[in-house]
Amino acid sequence: NLAFLGMSFYPSKAGLRLQGTCLLEQTAMLPVPPRKSEDEKPVYVDDTPIDIPTGPYPVKNFINGKQNWISQHKNHAISYQDHNRKSLWAVPFSAPIAGSVSQIDYFSNNKLQMAFAGGKQLCLLDRVGRWVAPFPVKLAHEVLLGPLVYDKNGAGEFRFLILHTDNTLRLYNRVGKPASGWHEITVSEKIRTLPERTKLGDAYYWILRTSYRTLIYDALGKPV
Repeated sequence: NLAFLGMSFYPSKAGLRLQGTCLLEQTAMLPVPPRKSEDEKPVYVDDTPIDIPTGPYPVKNFINGKQNWISQHKNHAISYQDHNRKSLWAVPFSAPIAGSVSQIDYFSNNKLQMAFAGGKQLCLLDRVGRWVAPFPVKLAHEVLLGPLVYDKNGAGEFRFLILHTDNTLRLYNRVGKPASGWHEITVSEKIRTLPERTKLGDAYYWILRTSYRTLIYDALGKPV
């Protein structure tokens, strides 16, 4: 039932008088807003910027064990600094580093190289500023964040996981080519961080956390 009561004053010879109006309406049911179909997928909107670390990035000097640093100049040149922040060398580069510098023993000889990405390039530098062949590798898509680097089997089969600006996670093999069998990961909402690689039992999984949900994929990027 709906009821409405209106009040108004009007002048008369005896002074102001009060008049009331009452409206009653019988309704069987209040109106219900339309519901979306159960098959309709939710649309996520997230336009907040992603926080990309800008360095300096700490790296280990494998000769003396001290912490050194990788930083960039305003023209994106990459500078290697010792533990006193003294620059030892610099190499030209054309884009900002995409948030991380990882060290790997690429040749399994107890010497560490530095893996990073920027623009459309996946890169590997040695300790004295030389590019490790076949890097830098030109990628088909611009890099947003990464790489996350891991050894697939503990025998130097390195993989590089990168988040690209098209909101897609792609995996690259030891020489920077798309990894065989990988299923590209993309979702409707914005991916803000790289997923975690986690071992459960004898298998590895990727755990991707977005602003709205947690998603799990197998080692090749298939949803679980």
